[in-house]
Amino acid sequence: MMSVLRNDGRWDTSNAIYADGRVSAYNKHSPTPDMRWIDYGLGGITRDALDRVPPETRDLADLYHQMAREGMLFGAEAHDRFYEIGTPEALAETDAFLRGLGAAGGAAG
Repeated sequence: MMSVLRNDGRWDTSNAIYADGRVSAYNKHSPTPDMRWIDYGLGGITRDALDRVPPETRDLADLYHQMAREGMLFGAEAHDRFYEIGTPEALAETDAFLRGLGAAGGAAG
């Protein structure tokens, strides 16, 4: 299972096709223009799922890609955007969001 967010290229490169509870395509390394969803970073797999890729595989993206190709990757839609800190701009945006949470909590208390 992979959590996904409708992204449309807004916050990072979209890398999945999702509909009706399934991720039908996923490619983090070479996304296609028709991918409008992004993996949200939370997922779950069974131990048996690991048998779908070679033992030396170290990137979950490779497993998710294979599972999507086989029609075996279920999805759960997230509705709130994510924040990341991979660039100075993204870090500043995340910092502003977190500081806003603190200000909102302080005003209510």
